[in-house]
Amino acid sequence: MQRRPDKLCLDRVHASTSGHCTATSSVNGPQTYTVVATNSSGASAPASVTVSWQKIPPPPVCSIIVTANSNLPVVGSSVLLTAVCSGDSEQLQLG
Repeated sequence: MQRRPDKLCLDRVHASTSGHCTATSSVNGPQTYTVVATNSSGASAPASVTVSWQKIPPPPVCSIIVTANSNLPVVGSSVLLTAVCSGDSEQLQLG
């Protein structure tokens, strides 16, 4: 059975023996994280990964345009509702 390293996870701020590091970023762009395992025999070679952080885009802004035969549609008649949205929208739901 292989011995578990004393320190398994090391990034710029945290050291951990759990084998997990949690990273967050408040800015866009690439950030490199490095892991080094150590035990009584010494340290491993560093292993690195670069994460490209992206900000979440703002939600779309929508409005509805009503097209009818008159300004006061009669009960039972039809109107056309057209949704117009700015920004990224993947789905429209009319309720």
